[in-house]
Amino acid sequence: MRMFNADGSEAEMCGNGIRCVAKYSYDHGLSRSNPMRIETGRGVLGIDLIVVEGIVREATVNMGPPVLELEKIPVDASRVRQDCENPVTSFPRTTGACSRKRRSSRWAILMRSFLSMI
Repeated sequence: MRMFNADGSEAEMCGNGIRCVAKYSYDHGLSRSNPMRIETGRGVLGIDLIVVEGIVREATVNMGPPVLELEKIPVDASRVRQDCENPVTSFPRTTGACSRKRRSSRWAILMRSFLSMI
């Protein structure tokens, strides 16, 4: 799986993207493996699927440890805000565990909703 950012650069990984690829692959009969293994820029990752009546309802991926050190993330550091006052509206510019932790439960809910639609 290859994932590209809006600026055209290639991302190592996309958690939502890999779960969608796994669901699509399983639901359309491209792969019936469970857990499924998908190659990404970060290596081969395993995706555990919860299947109900032949349709993927949930997909979980272990993406490994997050990269949280700003100097290791390929961004323009001068444009990154270091606060966590409003992690949702400042999402593209905010880094750090505090903003990621708050968003993680929202992303899980959104992902479950999305998986049930496709």
